Amino acid sequence: MPDRVRNILMTPTPVPIAQLDPQIVIDPPSGWAGVFVQVIGTGWEPGESVSLHLADGNEALLVATAQVDASGRFATDFVYPLNERWGRPGSYMITAVTGSERQRSATGFVVTAPATETPTPTITPFVTSTPLPTFTPTFTPTPTPTDTPIPTNTPTSTATPTPTDTPTPTSTEQPLAIPTTRDGALARPTPPAPGPVQGWLGAYWDNSALFGAPAFIRQDAELDFDWGASSPESITAQLPPDSFSVRWVRTVDFAPGRYRFTIEVTDGARLFINEQVVIDAWRDGELRTVTVERTLDGGPHRLRLDYYNQTTPARIRLLWEPLAVSEHWRGTYFANPALQGIPVVERIDPAIDFDWRVGSPDPGVPPDGFSVTWERQATFTPGRYRLTLAADNGARVWIDNNLVIDLWRPRLQRPHTVEIYLAGRTYDLKVEYYELDGDAAVYFGWELAAGPGN
Repeated sequence: MPDRVRNILMTPTPVPIAQLDPQIVIDPPSGWAGVFVQVIGTGWEPGESVSLHLADGNEALLVATAQVDASGRFATDFVYPLNERWGRPGSYMITAVTGSERQRSATGFVVTAPATETPTPTITPFVTSTPLPTFTPTFTPTPTPTDTPIPTNTPTSTATPTPTDTPTPTSTEQPLAIPTTRDGALARPTPPAPGPVQGWLGAYWDNSALFGAPAFIRQDAELDFDWGASSPESITAQLPPDSFSVRWVRTVDFAPGRYRFTIEVTDGARLFINEQVVIDAWRDGELRTVTVERTLDGGPHRLRLDYYNQTTPARIRLLWEPLAVSEHWRGTYFANPALQGIPVVERIDPAIDFDWRVGSPDPGVPPDGFSVTWERQATFTPGRYRLTLAADNGARVWIDNNLVIDLWRPRLQRPHTVEIYLAGRTYDLKVEYYELDGDAAVYFGWELAAGPGN
């Protein structure tokens, strides 16, 4: 074990420090992997640097650092690690240590459950995947589609704008021009869209670290503020134009489906859904747009948006929109057989039914040694479905991140079928395929085998 890790894990010999009793407090004290954890320290030597480690008795992981201010306080935060090593349910220690190792403090954190985007029903196969030698679908040559640019759906201030059939890639950032300010006038929230709007509860701080007691708390109808060179205010107080922060919370009743969340921000912001970070743009910067897509179960979900402004102008906006279910596949093509690196072609394919033989899917894709990922959503009526997959060379099928057919082997794959029960809802489908050499072909399709009563 490295000496540094041993020093962190060992119980230290107390070092008397006059009038100082270092303490740390964490919020929340428990949660799942991926939760945002805030750490506040008091009673530390001014000017010291503090490192925070996550430990379990055998290993320590550096998760954050902070600088102690003149009053002996610090505030920092981190996202609890999402990997398997630290995500197992149980008790862990968060330890704060100064650079000189003269001061330290620790507190416990309890992991209550592994991180999941949304609960996903288990898909139970009725029949184990078996080859069907009597069924050999003919690979009908399919003309190579012309590259179709995937449209970008630019959200508007309406709560539910008309979506396009094809969602944009997730977690993208785009620079925007700084909008004209409002001559110091307080920005007014955009009126809420029709429907059940409960509003946001906003806590406003006169520092950029969400630290201490809020300067004021108020109700905000929607999160669409352009303070420019001004700052937020209430009846009793006004924040400074620079170095302030806000935390908004709200519970929203969503219909089941996939949604695109968009933030426009100058300096930093973090978006949480059910206390899991889905957008992390916590850094100084000019106005930019950050988007992410998430599939949500129907019902209430807790949203939280943290924002800080370091210097003017100040701008923050949050909106979301449901994504339409497309009947086409979005194909992502790689110039290697491992689905790795930067895609060479992205296009819309109406069906997965290709027989390229010794040719290539596209001039930008080599005839041998390539791979493809196809993704789409499909809405099913309840019942048992028969899925069929065939490939030369390897392929596999995922439904809601459950592997249901696995033919990931370097040889010609005869058609395989599996029957599964699907509920009456929308599912995320993904087909992965790779070609090593020689002929290339792939087919995937499904049919209703029996209704809900059969």
